[in-house]
Amino acid sequence: MASLRKRRRVDGGISYQVRWVLGGGAASGGRLEAAETFTSRSRALAFAAEVEEAGHQWPTNADGVRWTKGRGYVSPIVETQRLPSSFHDVAISYFEYQTRMAKLGHLKPYTLHRYRRSYELHLSTAFGAMAFTDIQPLDIEDWMVDQRDLPSTGKSIRNRHGLLFSILMHGQKRLGLRPDNPAELTRLPSKDSDLGRQVRFFQHGEWALLRSCLRSDVYLLVDIALATGMRWGELAALRVGISPSPTQRP
Repeated sequence: MASLRKRRRVDGGISYQVRWVLGGGAASGGRLEAAETFTSRSRALAFAAEVEEAGHQWPTNADGVRWTKGRGYVSPIVETQRLPSSFHDVAISYFEYQTRMAKLGHLKPYTLHRYRRSYELHLSTAFGAMAFTDIQPLDIEDWMVDQRDLPSTGKSIRNRHGLLFSILMHGQKRLGLRPDNPAELTRLPSKDSDLGRQVRFFQHGEWALLRSCLRSDVYLLVDIALATGMRWGELAALRVGISPSPTQRP
């Protein structure tokens, strides 16, 4: 006989689990137990009746479609899914997988947000519409040239390439869409390089012109910034005072 168990979910909601032994009888002698979960008590009771009517097997509906655990009466036509064809399709599948990993605690939600943001800014336009199986190493090399023209550090470019590599690997390994990963052969910049960022210093006349546009009470601040190259956080942490002599230091 199918039994009904009321359970409280982690999110605070209530679910109802129908449990039974396949073929009926007690769960002994190698007999297998089966279970299905519902959020509606009335639907759970109706399903339990269907199980008993089917001889304690997974029930079938009037069209002869057998119940699929967790999905219901899904016909084979509806169940057939279109395989991803474009890079964007694979990216969607990749982020769905990473979302599951985040729910399991294997990935921080903020990290997933940064991945999605990086995809939209740096990958979707370049690769999104391309057929996944058509992407070649030369396509990635061309993309790297474009990345080097941006005001980005080598570390940032490596991070974006890492996301590209992961999406391609998802399509290769998990979806089985191609035998190779075209991002494996990419030559990456070093983490400390400032590719695409041309450092240009003020000339004396340029600095004098900019300084003349500022209020006099910030002259010292901007002069220090120019002379030392300090970042804003370091400048903001400076305090006015007299440095103690060596004999006064503790």
